[in-house]
Order: sequence, then C-alpha cells, then structure tokens
Amino acid sequence: MPENHTSPSRTVIAAEAETNTATAASLWQILLIFLRLGCTSFGGPVAHLAFFQTEFVEKRRWLSASAYADLVALCQFLPGPASSQVGMALGWQQAGWRGALLAFAGFTLPSALLLMAAAIGLLHGAVLNAGAQLGLLLVTMAVVAQALWSMQRSLCRGLRERGLALVVAGCLLLTGGGLLWQLLLMLGVALLGGYLLGVRRSTLTESVAPANLKARCVEAATSVNRQALSRDNKALRLAIFCLGLLGGLLLLTPWLAQQSPESLLLQLTDRLLRAGSLVFGGGHVVLPWLHSEFVGSGLVSEQLLASGYGMTQAMPGPLFSVSALLGTASSLAAGASPWQAFGYGIWALLVMFLPAWLLVLAAMPYWQQLRAQPRLQAMLQAVNAAVVGLLLVAWLQLWPSLLASPLLANGSVTLLGSVASLGAAVFALVSLTWLLQQRWLPVWGLVALAAAVGQWLGS
Repeated sequence: MPENHTSPSRTVIAAEAETNTATAASLWQILLIFLRLGCTSFGGPVAHLAFFQTEFVEKRRWLSASAYADLVALCQFLPGPASSQVGMALGWQQAGWRGALLAFAGFTLPSALLLMAAAIGLLHGAVLNAGAQLGLLLVTMAVVAQALWSMQRSLCRGLRERGLALVVAGCLLLTGGGLLWQLLLMLGVALLGGYLLGVRRSTLTESVAPANLKARCVEAATSVNRQALSRDNKALRLAIFCLGLLGGLLLLTPWLAQQSPESLLLQLTDRLLRAGSLVFGGGHVVLPWLHSEFVGSGLVSEQLLASGYGMTQAMPGPLFSVSALLGTASSLAAGASPWQAFGYGIWALLVMFLPAWLLVLAAMPYWQQLRAQPRLQAMLQAVNAAVVGLLLVAWLQLWPSLLASPLLANGSVTLLGSVASLGAAVFALVSLTWLLQQRWLPVWGLVALAAAVGQWLGS
C-alpha cells in the first residue's frame, strides 16, 4: 500500500510494532494461527493473554512487549471478553477489520462447536447427576477465585484501588448487580478515579504499566503526521459507524423483543447483545447475569447452565463461547431440530461477540493518543480496580447455587450432617483453588476430575 494511503489509525497503534516485524501476516496465516490457539489455549482469560504474549511477542515478534501491554490495557478498559478483544486487536494490526474477524473466528469456533455438541448431548440423555453438577460448580468457583486473586494483585496495588474495588462490590450487592447498575458504576468510577488517582501521576505510571509508559505513548502519538491524520477521516468514519451501529442495535433490539415475545431469535439477540456490550470483567462476571436472564426467563434450566458453564471451563478458547451453548440449548428446549439448534448456536455466538468486535475497531485507531493523557490513565486504573470488584461479586453470587445443591440441601436430615456436607464442599473448593494456583493440573484436568468424582459420589 503506498505510504500516502496508509491508514493513520493503524500507524498510531503499530508504530512500535513495525520495528519488530518485516511483513504483515496474510489472512490465511492469521486464521490458522488463531485456530491453533483456539484448540490449545486452556485456562481462561489470564492464561490466554500469556499464550498470546508467547506466540506474538516472543515467537513471531508481531509487536514488542510494551506495545502488547498497551493492547491489553485497551481491552481491559472496554466492556466484553478482554482476551478475545486482544486477539481481535492483534488481527487488526496485521490485516485490518478482516484480520480482526478471522482472529475471532479461529480463536472461538473450536470451543463453540464443542459446546453446541455438549448442549445437544445434555438435552438428549447425557444427563449429569447432582454430584457431577456440584463438582463442575466447585471448579467454576475455584477458577473464579484464582482469577480474582491474580487480578487483585496486579490491578489493586494501593489502598485507593482496593477501596474502589470494595465500594463497587458493595454497591452491586446492594442494588442486585444488574447491567444498568454495572454501567453507571463503571462510569462513576472512571470519573472518580480520574480525580482521585490522577493526582498521583508518578505512582500511577508505575502501577498501571511500565515506568516509561507515558513517554512511550507521547512518542508514539507525536510520531504520526498530525496533518495527515486530520486529512484522513477514514478512521473517524469507521469509529462513528461502529459506535452508531452498536448504539442503534442496543436501542432497537429491546423494543423488537418486547413486540415479539414469542420470537426466540429476538429474545436471544436482546439478551446476548446487552451482555456483550455492557458487562465489564469478562466471562466470569457475565455468569450471574446469564443465570438471571436465561434461567429466570425459563429459556434454559439451572442445571443445564451450571453444567454448561462448568464444561466451558474445560474448553480452550474464550468463556463467552458459552453463548453458543445457550443458543443451542434454548432452541432445542423450544422444539427446534438439531440442525436448527446449530444455527441458533452460531447466531448466539455472533451476537455475543459483535459488540467486542465493533468496540475494538472503533477504539484502536485513537488508543495511543488517548493513553498519552494522564487523566485517562487514572480513569483506566480506576476501571481496572472496579473490574476486581465485579469479579468478587460474581464469585459471591455463585454461593447460593452451591448451597442449593441437592447433595447439600437434602444430603442429611440432621443439622450436623448438613454442616458436614457444606464443610466438605468448602474444603473441596479450597483444595481445587490451591491446585489451580500451584498449576499441578490444567484447568481441563480439574474439570474432568471433579465431574468424574462427583458423578461417582452422586450415583
């Protein structure tokens, strides 16, 4: 592409990355690389980011470690699945919107196809007993607890950050934790953080990213020809289109769903589009909301959601792939054939990830320039701390499901027996969390072990 036609949007973000790579990857290469990662990246969002760093920073040298840290910060700032958005951003750097789309497809389809098959199996006789469901739930709680511990160590290093996380958690527990409250809280935290944390610029720069982050951002921003950037409105038009499309869909789909309550397609679209657009904190945080929207409305049973989300922990790829299971299971419950259910599953997957893709396309062209602003860095730090509070609420909201397990509620007629059963469950939860922390077993191995032991004990 001639230099005078190079998109300034890609130049801003890739300024540092261009020093590390000679030629951009082809679309075919992007698809194959992310397809392999989608088949092998077990362990959840934190592990995915580590896999990406090994593959694209250390092995392929698509970008430097500092540029990769900037991409991760961007995706933590946006709502949606952070690790998937990092993958989309990496694809975008190589091949624009097509690269972002292929990165999403390769990384997501393996787990989505497996979960759609699991949904068909769960609804056609492959039923897990109460013990296996309890085992999967315990693994889910252990994974969330381990992620919570890891994130609070990296994102809440000071008393102010920890205080913000606890305030967010307390407010969500008091208000019920709906999507609207989440959005309002994140906006409030961003504004408050820009004031409280922005006064400590030196401390902030050290805690958000490497100590020379501000200098790097300023250098990357000023390296762009500002006059060329002002003349080229392509990036601005793309951002306006993406945000306008997302905003229009968020306004239109609830109205359409209310007008046609019998349409499963519209009900799925409304629920999953809002989840993908407004949920901060990734896959673990979205679980309580999916429970209220899908189980509360009768689209799927509580047992199926618990089993399906537990299976998602054992799959490679993003946790948001559980949307494919929900689309497949809800359509099967409504009387659809397996082939029709497959279509519903693919649709649910695309709807859930559409906001993430649009937000990445809109934000990427301007991110380095915005990151050069100290106030925005402070807002980013506050939002990251709030994400820890969201994750804490997600973990606490799993406890009612644990206490409602038939093995705990009806396992013994005596109070002593019930306390002993609960104690055994808590001991199992602590043990699983410790095993995850020690990395003696991969997540998929723990899921298989817990489900097998639970199935045996519950038989």
